[in-house]
Amino acid sequence: MKIFLVVAAVLATAAGSDEKWKQYREAVMHVAASQPDTADSRWGLSPVGFNDFGCQVQYSDSVPTSVHQLRPSDIGVVAALGDSLTAANGALASNVLAVLTEYRGASWSIGGDGSLENTITLANIIKKFNPNVKGFSTGTGNVNSWGANFNVAVPGEEAIHMPRQADDLISRMRNSGDIDFQNDWKVITLFIGGNDLCGYCSDSRTDEGNPKSATNYRAYIEQALDKLHAQVPRAFVNLVSMLDIAELNKGQLTFSCRLLSAFLCDCVTYANDNELNIIRRVNGEYQDALRDLVGSGKYDTRDDFTVVLQPFLENTPIPMNPNNPSEADLTYFAPDCFHFGAKAHAEAAEGLWMNMLEGWGSKSTSWVLGRDVQCPLSNSPFLRTMRN
Repeated sequence: MKIFLVVAAVLATAAGSDEKWKQYREAVMHVAASQPDTADSRWGLSPVGFNDFGCQVQYSDSVPTSVHQLRPSDIGVVAALGDSLTAANGALASNVLAVLTEYRGASWSIGGDGSLENTITLANIIKKFNPNVKGFSTGTGNVNSWGANFNVAVPGEEAIHMPRQADDLISRMRNSGDIDFQNDWKVITLFIGGNDLCGYCSDSRTDEGNPKSATNYRAYIEQALDKLHAQVPRAFVNLVSMLDIAELNKGQLTFSCRLLSAFLCDCVTYANDNELNIIRRVNGEYQDALRDLVGSGKYDTRDDFTVVLQPFLENTPIPMNPNNPSEADLTYFAPDCFHFGAKAHAEAAEGLWMNMLEGWGSKSTSWVLGRDVQCPLSNSPFLRTMRN
């Protein structure tokens, strides 16, 4: 088994993102075949709901023309770009093999299965303000499945793939008969970078010479945002800042988790303290790069479009086991201890929503476990931008 672990790490380091994901899929199937076909009580939890929604819905007198006067009830469309965390791999998985399933209907930023009462997602929160919102993903399936809708996230992808995902999203929205592309207000969430960071140590070059550098990370995301800015009218874009990927090192408590992480994030799984510090430094550079990009103001040249940095994951620690504070609480994770489980999807959805209501310069940089879904303030009813 130890030899297999070493080989896994070497293969993962040598592989590109597409090949790494293929190897991960194969590893999952091998691990699943070697384990009993039984569910672990830590995993396969039902989606988390919220039953106490009591917000007074405020409506605009007429459809706003400015993104800086956009109320939640004005949102007509939701969409998302990203990787396996947005595709929701393993979100409702009860065994290792099910981590390969994309539970898009439960995705924190765009899933639309059920309702807020049984599945906390950003889309289901927005449904409370506008039940007719469109674009959310449902059920399970890949990016080309019927239920994917405007969830164009692809497992294993990196920042370099965001311009293509932007093209895909724009095409889907333009060709959709369900929305008014020109006039519907859209909330688009982009979250990417985990696979970039997990591949940073695979290149012996550092900083600017590394293809996973913060400079390149920013450049690819900028290209995607440029496409959205140039082609999508009436859009509020959530650009979600990277979480501290090094925290995942605390969650590798089982053999299966360590093995599978070798294919996804060997830069963290097998890192010593010095190597983890390097990843944390680059992680911070990723966060700074997005902060500088949004702060440049280049996406605030039109009154009907903006990009807002949402930092609620920046300082979010891995949840710890209440019965053993020295160990990670694996109930927040899928059975590979890497992907979000149902509880983490719910917390991420609430954290993103809270950021959308918080003003520039006072946004939360970590989620608050178990916090209720908050309401917009009566004296501040708009989604917050740099200009309101």
